[in-house]
Amino acid sequence: MKPIVQAFATGVLVSSLIILAVYMLSNPSQNVQDVAQEEETLIVEDAKKFLVDEGFSVIEDSEYDDLIREKQQLEKEVSDFKEEQSKLKEELNEIEEESSSNEAEESESNNQPSSESEYLLSIESGMTSIDIAQNLETANIVDDADQFNNFLEDNGYSRLIQLGEYRISNDATYEEIAQIITN
Repeated sequence: MKPIVQAFATGVLVSSLIILAVYMLSNPSQNVQDVAQEEETLIVEDAKKFLVDEGFSVIEDSEYDDLIREKQQLEKEVSDFKEEQSKLKEELNEIEEESSSNEAEESESNNQPSSESEYLLSIESGMTSIDIAQNLETANIVDDADQFNNFLEDNGYSRLIQLGEYRISNDATYEEIAQIITN
């Protein structure tokens, strides 16, 4: 019985070697690559999980490149806005300088003594308060004939106007003019 057991054991050994050889020869590199890739995936996932747990952000290269492009675009926009702001400030300064120089010229002209002149107003029979106001406006004694006429009517002076000739200064107020022509 010994030779039968030996032959059976040899058959089992040879068949096992044949199965191993067929298995190894059929896709040996595929099996090794699969195992290596699976180990790498586990290592990368473990590393990402560890970094996230430690408070870091993990992003892909494409996301990083997108963020860099967006940052550059925003920096360019900020630069453009700063240039525009600078131009607007220069324009504002120019406008303020012009305004202040105009105000200075106006204040100088206002500080100069005005040439005081008088007008000889002649009020004749049949003249109305509007006629008088228009004569005074023509002579540059009052700025607005309608406004002066309204003043006379509102304050009751239009009914008290006296005939005659009156000397009226160009710096007289409405009240002063009304007092002169109603006395």
